[in-house]
Amino acid sequence: MPVSDIRDQDVYSLVKRLPGVYYRCQCDNAWTMLMITPGIEELTGYAPENLIDNQDLAFSDLIHPDDRAFCQRVISEALNSNRPYSLQYRLCALGGEEHWVWEQGIGIYDTDGTLQYLEGFLSDISEQRRTEENLFELVSEQRRELALNHRLLEQYKRAVDSSAIVSKTNIQGVITYVNDEFCRISGYKRDELVGATHALVRHPDTPDSTFADMWRTIRAGDVWKGVIKNRNKRGHAYYVNSTMVPLYDESGDIREFMSVRHDVTDLIEKETQLRRQTTDALTGLPNRQKLLSDMVNCQDCALALVNIIDFSEINEYFGYRTGDRLLQRLAVLLDSSLEAGMQLYRLAGDEFAVLVNNNVPLEHFEQFCEQLIRIVERRGVKVDDQEFSISIAVGAACGENAFIEADIALHSAREHQRSFEVFDSDSRLKQQIESNIRWVKRIRDAIREERITVFAQPILEAGTGRVSKYECLMRLVEADGSVVTPYFFLEAAKRARIYTSLTRIVIQRAFSFFANREDEFSINLTARDILDEMTAELLLGEAERLGVANRLVLELVESEGIENFDEVSRFIERAKKIGCSVAVDDFGTGYSNFEYLLKLDVDYIKIDGSLIRHVDEDKNARIVAETVVDFAKRLGLATIAEFVHSDSVQAVVEEMGVDYLQGFLLGEPLPLDQLPSQPSPCLANTPVLVERCLGSEV
Repeated sequence: MPVSDIRDQDVYSLVKRLPGVYYRCQCDNAWTMLMITPGIEELTGYAPENLIDNQDLAFSDLIHPDDRAFCQRVISEALNSNRPYSLQYRLCALGGEEHWVWEQGIGIYDTDGTLQYLEGFLSDISEQRRTEENLFELVSEQRRELALNHRLLEQYKRAVDSSAIVSKTNIQGVITYVNDEFCRISGYKRDELVGATHALVRHPDTPDSTFADMWRTIRAGDVWKGVIKNRNKRGHAYYVNSTMVPLYDESGDIREFMSVRHDVTDLIEKETQLRRQTTDALTGLPNRQKLLSDMVNCQDCALALVNIIDFSEINEYFGYRTGDRLLQRLAVLLDSSLEAGMQLYRLAGDEFAVLVNNNVPLEHFEQFCEQLIRIVERRGVKVDDQEFSISIAVGAACGENAFIEADIALHSAREHQRSFEVFDSDSRLKQQIESNIRWVKRIRDAIREERITVFAQPILEAGTGRVSKYECLMRLVEADGSVVTPYFFLEAAKRARIYTSLTRIVIQRAFSFFANREDEFSINLTARDILDEMTAELLLGEAERLGVANRLVLELVESEGIENFDEVSRFIERAKKIGCSVAVDDFGTGYSNFEYLLKLDVDYIKIDGSLIRHVDEDKNARIVAETVVDFAKRLGLATIAEFVHSDSVQAVVEEMGVDYLQGFLLGEPLPLDQLPSQPSPCLANTPVLVERCLGSEV
């Protein structure tokens, strides 16, 4: 027996049953073994007798040559700091096979502080190392970490020799021994632990059934393994991977129990953290991150995004607490309405999602979505004593791009005030998006190739037919030379956030052209242009620099609406200070009202073409137009009739007392370089040089 005295025999008898290898050695370059358990033979092929006192070889000879200096350094640093050491390295077995081992040990000192020897445990972790390497090669970083943590947790549950937190109890469960690591992690002193039971560190979250199973197992003579949640002296929780081993006396009766544990708190907390990251705290449902993760490998899934209509009003009127409780109850209602194979998620705010990943036919999924809308509207939600009638909007799609397409469908449904819209290969929505994409490319190409140009249409004095001014109009010239009006592409430009770039091009080209002439001219501006600081500063700055401000009329396109009225008013005030005039365009649409005119300091009213077009035939249109003209005269404002396209229309508007006329009858828009060098008395006979414009002339 490789032990030297009775005390050592007791220790040897105690630890030889533990998995792995227990050792005691001198602190020399050979790590001369004084005691080592039989597990060393299973690990390396060398019996304990081969290593005791370096009988056949030294323990240092078993350490892989590349790892010897590392082992020496780690252990020396730990001893110099008077602390335990822990390290991983390779051992070379008898047949040449290499084994990765995990070692944890400590220096044993006499009363005067002199180091006597080292004691520690060795565990074979070769399989664990191979598993870790494979995991890092197979999965992505986040999944790899989660899978590795789970795998490691399972490994630690099975690997009793990986623990370094040790205690012993008698058969009644009273603690008789604890090591330093037990004291450190629990926060208790040794004399506080010895004589007590493990109930001192028991966490109330650990169920009674766990301890009942543990005692039943070890009292039957078997080894119990499991993860236990404990609580230290300060009340903080920690987790240990525990192995409980019964120890027998010479008669074969259980004498005491030994517990060997390893701290796995970090692993449990990471797993809990990952679970929290994929769970909505308010409803307990899977969240957006979980949905995206579930959809990664879902090729034929169907997805519906659900949005509560006007939910913000509930928050504002009843408070966020009521709003949160409403979301919780709605989540229960939605979840109870799902069919088999469907999963509900809460994405954010008032938006939920329903995912089906079993290749459900789109037609059936559409029927489910429509039924879900009816269920919510019929049942409503009750919070405390308050009944809420809830309406939802749903966007649905199928396939690998379901999330993006369902989101597009939902926004389209909300924009067009519909309760449900589906995105599929034949849908109007997809065709519209494809058209928008094509238009955006055509617009960007035109900007890059300088094919955004300016045309001008004459505005004539009523009665005399003399050209009074020109209105500048944006045009896109295609690569083949054809001309396109903004009617076809302006909305796509706005949605693609390139609208202001078009406005700036018109400003620069119109100003540069008319700076060398004496004509009055106008350009169209929307509230969007005015509120864009860069566009506004460019307009006012260039108007002053080029000396065109006193001949410039700014036409406010009223159909856009003016919500930021104060900011628009400040801009008009600045523009008029430098000499600009202001007109309200398209009067008769959008926010048209006389109060609007009173608030804005304008000089012209342009009567919308929808009123002028049939003014010679439509009695109501004529009454409205006459009212506008009369009101303008009372305010001292000039009026311009748009869309004068026939002799009869011209005669009527002149009879009403309109000041200026504009329309295809009198002159069509021409490229700037084709305008006459001197204003002509009448352009009614001007040759048509461009195609007739479709839609409004913007």
